[in-house]
Amino acid sequence: MIPLGQEGVHLGIGELRWNMYTSAGWLAASLTLVSIILFLPCIFQEFNMAEKETKWNKIMNLRTEETQGIQCHLVVISDSNIKFLQASTRMLVLM
Repeated sequence: MIPLGQEGVHLGIGELRWNMYTSAGWLAASLTLVSIILFLPCIFQEFNMAEKETKWNKIMNLRTEETQGIQCHLVVISDSNIKFLQASTRMLVLM
């Protein structure tokens, strides 16, 4: 990138120049235009997050109620497997 310097670049419209003195102003003006466009009501729209959150919580509660019975069965199965392994190791030690 070529440094702008004092002379800068002639923009072609009248006496407009882009040099080291005006580049900060051009950057600030362009960012201001972008922020104005982003704040238009058609870009960001307001919505009620509390409604979405309650729907999400209801769905999650239904899922946990459905899987709660499955989790209890898994605990019983894993507990019986552990007891079987303990008993089999005791038998091996006694032999």
